[in-house]
Amino acid sequence: MEFNSLGVLMIITIIILILFIMMKKIKNNDSDTSKKLFTAFEERMGLTCDVIDLKEEIYGIGLDRSSNTIIYLNFVNGVEQCIGLSEFKGVYVHRVEQNKRSFGKSKEITEFVFIKLLPKSDLAGQISLELFNHKWYPFSMEELELINKWKRIIEENLS
Repeated sequence: MEFNSLGVLMIITIIILILFIMMKKIKNNDSDTSKKLFTAFEERMGLTCDVIDLKEEIYGIGLDRSSNTIIYLNFVNGVEQCIGLSEFKGVYVHRVEQNKRSFGKSKEITEFVFIKLLPKSDLAGQISLELFNHKWYPFSMEELELINKWKRIIEENLS
């Protein structure tokens, strides 16, 4: 009886290990896909980004310092943007939060976070780069750090 239960335990452990390896391989393939899409868009625009951040299969953002251009791809919504920073005078982070109440306590939940670029011309509209959506995953400090990093990068490169 002991041999049987030990064998079953080993089989379960092996199955879990195989599933873990398969999920890791699928996740790596997803990041490879987003990297390939980002690189293809970069080449199509004739740019070479110095700084790139890819967020899984959700979005990619990069800066080509030589042309002072931001590339933004949202893989979920199919948005592709190539933005010349010379046309903008400012940048700010816009957070959309919802106030939820439960058991008499109030809690603010971040739903969306955008980096907004303010144009030099009053006739042009703002550009929004969606860097967080509550439907993708929960908001974390890692997200906030990445958003603030890109705000700083854009501020440094505005002319």
